[in-house]
Parts: sequence; C-alpha cells; structure tokens
Amino acid sequence: MLEVKVEFLLKELARKLFLDKNVSLDDLARTTGLSVEFIKTTLEGLGVRTENNIVTEELPWLIIKSWMSNYDIASLALSSGWSTFEELCSRIAELNGFQVHRNYRFSLGGKRHEIDVLAYRENMLLAIDCKLWKRAPRSALKRAAQAQLARTSSLAKILSSGTPFPWRLANPTYIFPLVTNLYDTGAIIEEGVLIVGLREFKNILDNASYLALVDIGCKPLRIEPPGLL
Repeated sequence: MLEVKVEFLLKELARKLFLDKNVSLDDLARTTGLSVEFIKTTLEGLGVRTENNIVTEELPWLIIKSWMSNYDIASLALSSGWSTFEELCSRIAELNGFQVHRNYRFSLGGKRHEIDVLAYRENMLLAIDCKLWKRAPRSALKRAAQAQLARTSSLAKILSSGTPFPWRLANPTYIFPLVTNLYDTGAIIEEGVLIVGLREFKNILDNASYLALVDIGCKPLRIEPPGLL
C-alpha cells in the first residue's frame, strides 16, 4: 500500500513539474490527499530536493532518482508532458554541461541521415540514438549499434569536410556513437558503440570524458575540422 502511495505521489509531482517549476508541498497535499509530512519524508528519502516547502528538483532528476529507488515513472512523465524521449535525454545532457542539438539531419552521397541527439562538451561529441525498447534481443542491440555507427561515420565525414555545424568544434574532436534506451538494458558495448538504459546514461554523463569512455570499450571517431589548427 505504501509503494502505491509513493508512486501516485511521484507521478503527480512529475506532472506538476512539467507544468510549473514551482511546486509546493501544500499543493501536492491538496491534489493527492496525502499529508505534507508524508510527502516531505518520502521526498527526502528519495533524495529529492525541497526548500521552504517548495520542490526544487528538476523533472529529469526526479525521474532518475525515482527510478534509482525502483519507481518507474519515466513512461508516465513522457506521456504527460515530455514530447519525446529525445527531449528527456537532451535535458539530462544539458544538466551535465553539454550543448545539445536534437534531430540533427544531414545528407551524404545522396543518402539522408538523422541523429536523435547530439551532445557536445570540450572535445567530445556524443551521437545518441534514443530507443523505447521494453525488451530487445542481443541481435537487435547489435543491429542498432551497427546502424548508429554507420550514421556517426557519415557525420564524421561531413564534419571533416567543413560542413556548417551548430557549434565550433575543438581540433581534434572525438565522436562517440551511443544508443540509449528508456528501459534498463545494462551497459553493453557492441562494435565500440555504447548501449545503455536511462539510468546508466545519467551515470555515464556524470563522469563523461574521453578516457572514461575509452576505458569502458567505446571506440570514438577522430575528426579534425578544417580551419581549426
């Protein structure tokens, strides 16, 4: 019964945080029928930040912290506010200091490509493919990795040729192909491509660096944008 109350509370909080950044515990109490004391104790136990009876946690972190405690509110958060999973991944990347561009489209050799999320920080460019798999066999993960590696290789070619890009890149820049999934898959490396669930995605971005990614088996593509010597 307690878990049902907590999940109900978190779902309502997720909905309210999307609509309004200023959510009070009193307001939550009114709409959920739960006591302010119960709400405050529950949020503190999850590590969700509050100050002066106002929730100060941002929605992406609420989702991650709730998920870390085995409350799956991510799908509800997506359906009740976030327009796409790409938007959620983008926001998590931004909160970790990355510049973000969603749905980057480009052409190479007459073929059109699209990368769901590009996240850039220092000399790292993450090319992220966002999936909504509940279950995926290893063969499907391998195909997704191969497809993302092909898209990323095409991206590396156009950037090396001087194609206009949203940011001025470092020289050299290392592009890491990555596949992230709303549901947990564990951390898997296929052909140098990192495949992670949302929980691991957050942890990877917390400590992302060239060496950290290479150490776990990622194989970046090195580019030297023309004119940046």
